[in-house]
Amino acid sequence: MLINWLRAQTELLETNVEMGGFLIVSAPITTEEFIAQEEARSAGKLEPGTFVDVKAEEFLKAVRGEASPLGEALQAFYKKYSAGPAL
Repeated sequence: MLINWLRAQTELLETNVEMGGFLIVSAPITTEEFIAQEEARSAGKLEPGTFVDVKAEEFLKAVRGEASPLGEALQAFYKKYSAGPAL
């Protein structure tokens, strides 16, 4: 990890001193710059609400016994890890 590399780059001046931690601070930027960076980073990603709704609808299909990839995955998981009879 990067933190271990940073620790390796420093030497203690006194051998009886316990090593402390590091405070890593981001570069100072304005609020507008931060917002622009985050919007660029999250461009094209799904909104959590949309993703959850899709998964909830797929789960409901599986519960109703309708064919769905999630339903197949749930049944496979249940068969593999459950001690009881398959759904």
